[in-house]
Amino acid sequence: MSNHEHPNALLILQCWQAASQGDAETLRAIWADDIVWHATSEGPWKGDHIGANSVLDYLSRVGEMGDLYELTLQSVLANEDYGLVAFHVNSEMNGETLSANQILFGQFKNGRISEIWTLALDREAVEVFWKNAGF
Repeated sequence: MSNHEHPNALLILQCWQAASQGDAETLRAIWADDIVWHATSEGPWKGDHIGANSVLDYLSRVGEMGDLYELTLQSVLANEDYGLVAFHVNSEMNGETLSANQILFGQFKNGRISEIWTLALDREAVEVFWKNAGF
């Protein structure tokens, strides 16, 4: 993958910022109409979220759950076909805490983000967090 100045890396950064601000209009413009978000870790939202409405609902539910949910962007890489976002999540819910690194792996189609996979680097820690938090 190339550096963070690739046009698709800038698209990823625009998407990150829009998601952080709850800017659904910008997200709809960045995402393909048939976007698919694959949530791969065990938890309340595991599975495929298909279409912008479903993905927006998924993201809003994730962000609203728990006492603390903070994401820190670490790195963005992209080329013509794929993009990668490394980030750190801190979360607290029902007395449980999670501090873990995760990756978003995405695919581009016609200049828009068409598919995203959420991948926990410490999958076991994420799954234990959700289980102990009551999910």
